[in-house]
Amino acid sequence: MHEQHTDHTGFKHDHIYIAQAGADINLAAELRAQVMGTEIDRREAAALEAENFILPFSKYEFLNLFTQAERLAIRTAAKNDVVIEDFLSLLSEAPAVYLTNPDVIAGINYFVQAELLTQDRATEVLNG
Repeated sequence: MHEQHTDHTGFKHDHIYIAQAGADINLAAELRAQVMGTEIDRREAAALEAENFILPFSKYEFLNLFTQAERLAIRTAAKNDVVIEDFLSLLSEAPAVYLTNPDVIAGINYFVQAELLTQDRATEVLNG
């Protein structure tokens, strides 16, 4: 069986293997595609890290930079503050969160202005 996967840069990853007689080829191909996709993602992340690029946070990872009390205070404040509401709305639509993104920095700084974070905590969050 021959598979070929193309990563986001257009590089083709080939994998050739022998399937057992009577094996469900479609299921094997689907499972291999999942494994290959994960491996491609891992290699790309390692390459970016090795080249000293900034890796994004998932939304979950980003929100976990805050304490539970901070998250609850931010969500509560968003009910009465359209700037915070807008920031959380943008965050919910983001595929990933880069701590160097000017909108993220502005949002965190706004949390300081709104007294939801101290400057020290904002710095900690922005440092990941």
